[in-house]
Amino acid sequence: MPFMKLSWTSLSVPKAGHTVAENEDALVLSKETGRVAVCDGASEGWGSGLWARHLAESLVHMPAEPQS
Repeated sequence: MPFMKLSWTSLSVPKAGHTVAENEDALVLSKETGRVAVCDGASEGWGSGLWARHLAESLVHMPAEPQS
């Protein structure tokens, strides 16, 4: 199978009235699994940025389901 080079660019904008450091969105790419996850952090939820990152990481690194 030929090798395919993957390149990507992502952009994210914080909610109105918030700084870049307060952006709670998460984007994760796994070269190993070839999966990408984008999660939108809730606007005023506690730790929503951490939860968005955890969810994105979990999704891209979960084991593949067996093919039947």
